[in-house]
Amino acid sequence: MLPLVLEAAIRSMLLVVAIWLGLRVLRVRNPNIEMAAWQLVLLASLLMPFLIGWAPVSLPSNTLPIPQFLLPDLATSPAAVVAPVAPLIEAQSVGWRAVATSIYLAVAALLMLRLAVGCALTWRLCRSAVPIRGRWTEGHDVRASAVVNVPVTFGSTILLPESYASWEMVKRRAVMAHEGAHVARGDFYVLFLASINRAIFWFNPLAWWLHGRLADLAEERSDVVAIRDIGNRPRYAEVLIDFSSKADQAASALSMARPRTVRRRVERILTETTLPRDMDWKAWSTTVACILPLVVVAVGAMAQGPSRNDEKDEKKITALDAETLIQRRKEQRRPRTEVQIDPAILDNYVGHYQLG
Repeated sequence: MLPLVLEAAIRSMLLVVAIWLGLRVLRVRNPNIEMAAWQLVLLASLLMPFLIGWAPVSLPSNTLPIPQFLLPDLATSPAAVVAPVAPLIEAQSVGWRAVATSIYLAVAALLMLRLAVGCALTWRLCRSAVPIRGRWTEGHDVRASAVVNVPVTFGSTILLPESYASWEMVKRRAVMAHEGAHVARGDFYVLFLASINRAIFWFNPLAWWLHGRLADLAEERSDVVAIRDIGNRPRYAEVLIDFSSKADQAASALSMARPRTVRRRVERILTETTLPRDMDWKAWSTTVACILPLVVVAVGAMAQGPSRNDEKDEKKITALDAETLIQRRKEQRRPRTEVQIDPAILDNYVGHYQLG
């Protein structure tokens, strides 16, 4: 299992690097297009172990096609023949592989457990929160809780702090537009899949980067919706700064104002003058058409490996028993007779190749 996961991680890394370079070369600044691209990459990364398991691929072989043996001395008996080196190396590699697999499974299980516990605690928090009924909720599942200090989204539930009642109408509209965009676009579920991908490929730094990038793009897209709704960039920037000063994100929830990203988001809100366009079916089709060939190349890339004939010869040699090895050793030690020949005879074997 571990070699399959490692190969999938390497191919996913190459895919992430290729997409990142493509976005930089094309100077894509639309967060909707970037989000669509990275969502496709996330889906390909999660399916990569299954895809390469189905595709006929092989990893490069670092071993010689013909194993070396410790040949016994003539005086030794067949029972005292030393075992070939290849099985010994294989046994040692199996031992290290078992240790590496155990470490991988332990870390992956710990991250999965952390994700499950966080979701369970946040779900309990949502169930214990007080439902809010009002025309301004726009039909969303909105609840108030004393535990959270900033608006957060968990699944299709929007959690607000108890101080929401004192908010002015513009601030309330901005919050509902922002969090409602998360719910409508399913950003929580995208980040949930990204967390699973991060737990599976925890040793891959790009898996952690992909999770953070998806979270940042989700916030950028929701900022665009909120600005479009209230029509006031400076006022919305003030709302983000106000929330960032008391941010206390609930476990496994999508917070509106993460302190790590607020400064960058505020600078972008105040410097940009136009809002990015939304994705339509043409933009989605173009994005899929550009990324799908790279996914196919990442999945179907063949690596140089030992041929079938080499594998057959290796199996044939390793299958030799002790008696056969002793007989071959005796044959090698038999006296040889030197035969003199005319060097001119070798001229008959001299030739050349000519291209047509």
